Amino acid sequence: MTWLQLKFPPPLVALVFLIHLGLVAYLYPDTIFSFPYQSYIAVIIGLIGLALGITASIEFRKVKTAVNPRKPELAQSLVTNGIFKYSRNPMYLGLVIIICAAVIFAGNFITLMHPILLVMYLHFFQIRPEERILLDKFGEDYLVYMTHTRRWI
Repeated sequence: MTWLQLKFPPPLVALVFLIHLGLVAYLYPDTIFSFPYQSYIAVIIGLIGLALGITASIEFRKVKTAVNPRKPELAQSLVTNGIFKYSRNPMYLGLVIIICAAVIFAGNFITLMHPILLVMYLHFFQIRPEERILLDKFGEDYLVYMTHTRRWI
């Protein structure tokens, strides 16, 4: 399934997951869960995910490097500052957190699989291919970065 590697922009993939999550929640109302302040907690978690993505985008723009996830070879600089000190993939982490927020908001047990499936998709079809390309492009600098900074958190 290498044909899927780097084919779809991760925000588009996350949007598809959000739409599917909403449909599942709508079609299976018998699998609902709820707890106090559920909507508020979901919004706060979603804002955290959004903040991660925006913060990471700002770091990319500071060094004027490419942000195109479908063409990591266009990156002119290796970004290791700011949020990238703590995660090599804060934008993807932000997307997963947003999906987690949507699961909490939907309150449907079936949708609990969505964040896991998104992590798997991103890991195999986005992150690993990106890592190979960035390792070829930035060599030892990227290898050192990989040893000091975790892939997710």
